[in-house]
Amino acid sequence: MSTTLLERIPATAQDILSLNFDGSKLLIQFLNRWEAYAEVLACLDYLSADLVTWQDERARALAGLGRTAEAVSIMRARLAKKESATARNILTAICLQAGLADETWALIEPQLNEAVGAPWSRAGEVALLKGDLDTAERHFLHHQQIAPSSRDPAVGLAHVYQRRGDIVTAVAYAVRAIAPEGLYPPSVEHLKRLRDFFAAVRDENHLADVQAELIRRFDEELQHVRGLFAVGGAAAEV
Repeated sequence: MSTTLLERIPATAQDILSLNFDGSKLLIQFLNRWEAYAEVLACLDYLSADLVTWQDERARALAGLGRTAEAVSIMRARLAKKESATARNILTAICLQAGLADETWALIEPQLNEAVGAPWSRAGEVALLKGDLDTAERHFLHHQQIAPSSRDPAVGLAHVYQRRGDIVTAVAYAVRAIAPEGLYPPSVEHLKRLRDFFAAVRDENHLADVQAELIRRFDEELQHVRGLFAVGGAAAEV
């Protein structure tokens, strides 16, 4: 029988009650980030369903389990009560993950005139879903122009060129996305997508690099979460 992520801490879902809010949030986000979705739901059963932070994390976990309709319902109810950029971004990510191109576009289109670049990469992802590679490329390049430090455009462009069959250019963009230079390192989500990309194009060397970095990140986060219980829930930053 495989060991659950909570067992590796070790902890039970009920043990979340021993943590303060910040510690609870770090634990839940750790479980969601590493796809322990059923364990997230088990922990959330011990916490207040009225707190928007836990509603957001519940929606993420439900989406991860493929329960998209339930996840969307939670986030739409949250937005109906009060507009929230965080909630809208989570809902957008859920719809995009589920391949709901039209629903995702309806959420991001009003944001495309804003100064920030992230909506343009989401627009590129919608175009990818629809198979419109030229439009996807334009959106990713626009995001790259207005936010050169973002890794999203390079990840998106790697997938555009993979779909075109130009693996050399695709790999070049993917390598740019994992380069150590930049304000921030690649996120775990970036690394997961690039792991799948390098596996798909059979680039064993870069695949090994990404897998090693994911293992390092996981081990680092696991040790941090273990520390939360050791100090009775005092939260430190990851």
